[in-house]
Amino acid sequence: MDPRDLATKEIDILECVTNWWKGNRFWMLGADILRLESADPVVFAEQQLQHDGAQFVIFAGKIATSDQIMPRPLRLI
Repeated sequence: MDPRDLATKEIDILECVTNWWKGNRFWMLGADILRLESADPVVFAEQQLQHDGAQFVIFAGKIATSDQIMPRPLRLI
């Protein structure tokens, strides 16, 4: 990705995500990472849990187009 080629909306999203990361990295760098199971093989997901359980975040993505018509819910640990 070349940041010079981004549209204004994409730049705004990138700045928002970067600011969110900077505001949360202090606890995320030491968080427990839990892999979440998915009924869809193209979906991968993880939960990052602060050691004291006070905060968590979930990241999910797809590595390909799904064969499933409707997305299935992720089971949180």
